[in-house]
Amino acid sequence: MNTLQNMIKLDANELAYPLSDIQIEKLRAEIDLQALNRYPDADATELIEAYSAYIGTSQCQIIAGNGSDEVLDLIYKAFTTPKDIVLSIDPSFVMYEIMASIYNCEFRRYQPERYYNLNPTDFMDYINILKPKLIFICNPNNPTGALIEPKTLIEIVKSTDAYVVIDEAYGEFICDDFMDYSMLKMIDELPNLIVLKTLSKACGLAGLRIGFGLSNETNMAKLYNCKYPYTISNLSQSLGIALLKADFKATIDNNRLQIIEMRDKLVAALKQYKDLEVFDSYSNFVWLKLNATRISKTSFLESFASKNIKIRYFQKDYLDYYFRITVGTEFEINQVLSCIETALNLERAAGQ
Repeated sequence: MNTLQNMIKLDANELAYPLSDIQIEKLRAEIDLQALNRYPDADATELIEAYSAYIGTSQCQIIAGNGSDEVLDLIYKAFTTPKDIVLSIDPSFVMYEIMASIYNCEFRRYQPERYYNLNPTDFMDYINILKPKLIFICNPNNPTGALIEPKTLIEIVKSTDAYVVIDEAYGEFICDDFMDYSMLKMIDELPNLIVLKTLSKACGLAGLRIGFGLSNETNMAKLYNCKYPYTISNLSQSLGIALLKADFKATIDNNRLQIIEMRDKLVAALKQYKDLEVFDSYSNFVWLKLNATRISKTSFLESFASKNIKIRYFQKDYLDYYFRITVGTEFEINQVLSCIETALNLERAAGQ
C-alpha cells in the first residue's frame, strides 16, 4: 500500500538524513517544557547569537524569522509600496511572486538562456530599463541549480539602486568551501544588499521553520520595525540553538558533503541517457528536461508513482517537460535511476 510512511519524498528539497537517536536524546535535554506557558523571546536573541557564531556574522546584522518566508514578508513590508516593480530570474522560488501579489507589487521575470545561463550584461541592461524597487536572485537557483559567481553578483548589486536580495538557501551545497561563494562578506560594503539563509536545507531542520535575513544595520532597523513579536516558538528557538552548537556542526558538514557526493553521482548517471537533458547542479537537487519526442511526461511520472516516489514537475507550459529531483540517499538515488530506466524501456517497447 502506498502511504506517506513508505513514500520517498524527492519533491521538496528536504535533507535526506534524519537526526540520530543520540542527537535526539541530546535535544530532549534542551527542551524546557515548564516554560511552555511563557511567550518566546520576541527577538530570538539567543538563537541569533548562536547563528552569528555559526555563520561568522555580527548579531546586529541578523534578523530571525519563522522560516525564510517570514523574512521575505518583512522585506516586502519594509522596502516596497503598492505598484512597485519587483524582478526575479525565471524560473525561481515561487514565494517571491506570491509575496508580490500579496503586497500589490508588479512582478516581472527575466528568463536566462535555456532558463539556466544568465547573461549578466543583458540582465543589468534589463534592470536599468525596468528600474525595479526589489530584485530577487536565488543562488544557487531553485529549481535550476544554476550558480552565479560572487564577482557577477557584486556587479549586479552595484549597478542598481534597487534592494537586491540574494537567497542562499542552498548555498551550503555548492561545494566544500561554500562560504567562498557567499555574499555575506559584502553586506557592509553594499548598502542595498540583503542575504537570506535558512536552517531548513543543509541543517535539515525544515520542521522547525527558522530562516534569517542578513544585511547592514540600517536595513535591519527597517526590517525589525515591521516584525510581529513571538513568531518563532520556544521549541523552535531552543532546538535551533542546540543544533547550532559545535557538537552538531560535524554532523551538518558530513550530511551536506554526502549530498554533494550523491548529487554529482546522480548528475553523471543521468547524463548517460540521451533522452534527458541534465543540467549541472550546485544544490541538493537535479533539474532535467525530457526529450518530448522520445519519452512522454505521463510514462515518466507513472514510473515514479509505481515506486511511490514524489518528484517535482511544473505546471507552466514552457516548463512542461522539466523536472526537479531532490538528491536523497544512495538507496533513493538508485530507485530514481530504476524509475527512469523503466520509463525509457516502456517507451522503447511502445515504439516497436
